[in-house]
Amino acid sequence: MKNRFLLLLIPFILFSCKKDDETEQHDYNADYTIVTGQDAFLNGKSAVVKGKIRLSSGKIKNYGHCWSEYQNPTVENDFKTSLGSCDESREFFSQMDQLKVSTSYFVRAYAQDANGTTYGNEVAIRTTDINVTNVQVVSTTSTSANMEATIEVTTVPPGKYGFCWATHNNPTVDDHNVVSHQYSGGKISATLWNLPSDKTIYIRAYGFLGFMAYSKVFELTLSPVVLKPLEIYPKSDTSLRIKTTFDINTTIKDHGICWAVNTLPTINHDKKSLGANAGQGVTSCLIKGLSVDSNYMFRSYVIAQNDSVYYSNANSTVLETNIQIELFNCKQQDNNTVVARSSFSANCFIKDYGLCWATTNPVPQISDNIVSLGDELVEGTQEINVTMPHQDNPCFIRTYIIDRYNKVHYSQRKHLNFTYPITIPDYPSYKKKASVKFDINGELYYGLCRDDASAALYHLDQETLSWSLKSNFPEPSLLEGEYNTTHSATKDGHVFCLKGGLVIMYRYMPETNSWNKLGEYDVSSLSIVYISSLRVNNDNYVLLTPDYNKAIRLYKVSDNSWELIKIIPKAGYHQLSFAIDNNLYITKKEKLFYINLDNLLFSSYYSKPSLTSTSYKENWSHYFQHKGNIYWSAGNKIYKFMFDNNNWFPCTDFSKFSDESTSVIINNKVFIGIGCIPGKSFTRYKSLK
Repeated sequence: MKNRFLLLLIPFILFSCKKDDETEQHDYNADYTIVTGQDAFLNGKSAVVKGKIRLSSGKIKNYGHCWSEYQNPTVENDFKTSLGSCDESREFFSQMDQLKVSTSYFVRAYAQDANGTTYGNEVAIRTTDINVTNVQVVSTTSTSANMEATIEVTTVPPGKYGFCWATHNNPTVDDHNVVSHQYSGGKISATLWNLPSDKTIYIRAYGFLGFMAYSKVFELTLSPVVLKPLEIYPKSDTSLRIKTTFDINTTIKDHGICWAVNTLPTINHDKKSLGANAGQGVTSCLIKGLSVDSNYMFRSYVIAQNDSVYYSNANSTVLETNIQIELFNCKQQDNNTVVARSSFSANCFIKDYGLCWATTNPVPQISDNIVSLGDELVEGTQEINVTMPHQDNPCFIRTYIIDRYNKVHYSQRKHLNFTYPITIPDYPSYKKKASVKFDINGELYYGLCRDDASAALYHLDQETLSWSLKSNFPEPSLLEGEYNTTHSATKDGHVFCLKGGLVIMYRYMPETNSWNKLGEYDVSSLSIVYISSLRVNNDNYVLLTPDYNKAIRLYKVSDNSWELIKIIPKAGYHQLSFAIDNNLYITKKEKLFYINLDNLLFSSYYSKPSLTSTSYKENWSHYFQHKGNIYWSAGNKIYKFMFDNNNWFPCTDFSKFSDESTSVIINNKVFIGIGCIPGKSFTRYKSLK
């Protein structure tokens, strides 16, 4: 027994003589010794403890640390780490997790072989009041790293905190220490500078609150080359510009951009070299000669001196021909000129661009009529002047671009109804506004009264828009009177004139350029001051209006036979305007009425359009009908009545037009302003197709 005791005592005495902070194990094992380190890296809910194995022979199956809140922890009953087998002497560390804040623990290192478990000395540790966790990297370069971590405290904030790093495990503040000045909501952050590349860097966050607390170790290896994502900016359908950032912390042979179609590019594919001189910063380069509609993938690359190749993440794009055209508006400038306002843009070379128009084709093509602007595209909004021949039909207009592949790109379509000025015949002297107009077989005739009470009849040549004198009126004072109130005409040349208490009826015969007097009707007892007429189904209807607020009278006149068919009491000044479906429409400034010729009922129908514009005078507005539709001309606009919603809709616009307007329809043309001041050029006509 004495010999065995001496054998047990001798190793203990030998190891105790060393200048070391560790205390040898109490269990005997002839093949190895196990030591629990006195130093520990403490945290609020974790700790890192040391251990050491001195192995003289044999092999250890497992080793690590065990711990408990009570003394003499064991691997069977308490927490432990298992670090595996070993066959040589070593120093080791164990990470203790799931600990309690500010709590004492007892720790022992252990080792196991075929003969059982051997424990080292027992060490007491106490966790801190501060817990440092969640170390993570936010971003890196080739020489730096932005770090974040979380600090949990139970009392006041930590007095000192930050990150420490080293190229060995378990760094402390005695190694590289970066104090953080960013603490918010339990989060700390800092940037670690001048880090080595291609080496493992061990990083821990720390906080000090009475005791130093360390987080778990975060391992990081920085690449000597950091390539940021590519930014791709198409320049045309065959070229693009690439911007990227090269962060290089080593000597290189080459760097640049490589690309391929539908596959991940390498330096063996197409590439653009930027040379061997590189560092940190943004680089931009232009790539040309690409194909349209191909899916290109791009990567930046760096070739190091040791022939290692670094690539960025891939970015892909498909180059497309991008042509945009918008036709904003078209306006008639004069008789033969249209100004079209359009915008053009194209990311490719073009062969031609301009404007095309047609009158018979509602979707004009470049095979119709074009105005070419050439092959040098001026991007942006342009005004295009188009000279056209005289047009009675609506004109359809589009702008276009022909790309280099001969594909034609068109804008949306606009259409334009032409208006043409007609100068009213001018006498040296004339009676203001005393005139009469009518049409016979689609030809427009216009009677004008002179100051001497004589009257002349003119005919309009619709091709040349010129007037020719046809004849004088049969009686010199036939058109005498202001504002066309004492004379009226119907479509076939019947003219009714109020003179001296008589309504005199004439008919103009264009074949012989002569007048036939058809008769007269005595209205002297009625005090008539206003007369209007209308021809319906080969019959003439005449509306006679006496002084204001008296009954108006409607007559049917056939071969000088006057039949009174309707008396409308207290109706005021009215005018026969047009007929639709056997209804006579009678207009008064603010109202539209009708009389049904079958039952002779008189009804109020529609009110005039509600206008916000002041560009018209009520006295010079005018109703008319065309192809069963009701129109109303006022100032420089024509309104169409929409039967489906009982409302008025502006259907066309006359620019540079007088307020003083009446209207007549001849051969689908709206003649506006007939009856205005002679010799002026504001009378116009416009197609109403």
